[in-house]
Amino acid sequence: MKTAGRNKTIDIGKGICMFCVIWGHVIQKGLLDVGYEQNVIYKFIYAFHMPMLMLFSGYLFYNSLQKYAFPKLLKRKIMQLAVPIFVWNTIYYALDILLYNAIDVGAFSVVGYIKYLFSGLWFLWAILFYSIILTFIGKKIENKKHRIILTVLSFLVLLISPNRWRLMFEYCFFLLGYIIKACNIRMKDSATVGTLTIVGGGIILVIYSGWYSFLRMDISQFVLSVASRNISEIGRASLNLVIAFIISSIGCLAITVFSRNLTKILSKSKGLVNVIVWIGCNSLQIYVLQRIVLELCFANILKTNDINMFTNTEIINGILSFIIAVIFTGIMWVLIKIFEKVHLDGILFGRH
Repeated sequence: MKTAGRNKTIDIGKGICMFCVIWGHVIQKGLLDVGYEQNVIYKFIYAFHMPMLMLFSGYLFYNSLQKYAFPKLLKRKIMQLAVPIFVWNTIYYALDILLYNAIDVGAFSVVGYIKYLFSGLWFLWAILFYSIILTFIGKKIENKKHRIILTVLSFLVLLISPNRWRLMFEYCFFLLGYIIKACNIRMKDSATVGTLTIVGGGIILVIYSGWYSFLRMDISQFVLSVASRNISEIGRASLNLVIAFIISSIGCLAITVFSRNLTKILSKSKGLVNVIVWIGCNSLQIYVLQRIVLELCFANILKTNDINMFTNTEIINGILSFIIAVIFTGIMWVLIKIFEKVHLDGILFGRH
């Protein structure tokens, strides 16, 4: 694992969030996709983990924008993102046809396959779309005011993208990370401020998870309310959107500060820190593999046998789902090591 020159805080933060992706999917699939949105741990995880990954991605993208020329940057992003999207969505499509009968073999069509390509791995599609948009703006537009205007208008470009309402919400956090790096905004290294941020952010997330209904991290409800022309619905949807953004922002801040201090907190457990860093360094690989290991294999076994794994108390379910998530992380570690050993990581994960 190459860590030289990498930002350890970001790798730790990405590692925490990517493990939360696995943990959240274990809960979702363990409940057979029923009622999972009201699970306390699931709500806690989904309050911050994807916005946080978007924020880190935007932060790192600014570095790439400064480092590479226009054509090379576009080529890098296509190789790093478009290639894994194509390869893994093709693999998912084949598995859905051959193993799980999710798609009728007789109904196969080029149009259906293309739709499948654009519907899977939404997170990678999002990063690809954001990167292409900001590459054009950053490299081709010299006037600062024009850049700002085009960046705001770029939200409209996302209307043609798959999962557009989710992507428009998450774009805010990608841009936030981009702006933080561009403006060189730094946190004060204060133990008191750090403790208050972690504790305060944690308390707010716990309160939200325990007492507030699940917030959709997209703008679909707001769009539907505007279309209905119902003032009360528009107000309610607007409030939910603002609350979702605030909750996600608080979660991002708390996780960032926590990531900065984790090495100190676990000073005697360097092995655990290294595991979290490894997950962060291999977040793309884990993201695409968990789709097969968790969302196809694990979920299909449970649904076929009608097994609901989490029928106990929230505490016991939380511990059990955490252990299962750790086991699946270990399985993906083995798979990644195998792919690296047989030199397939380049074509499978866009690593050249």
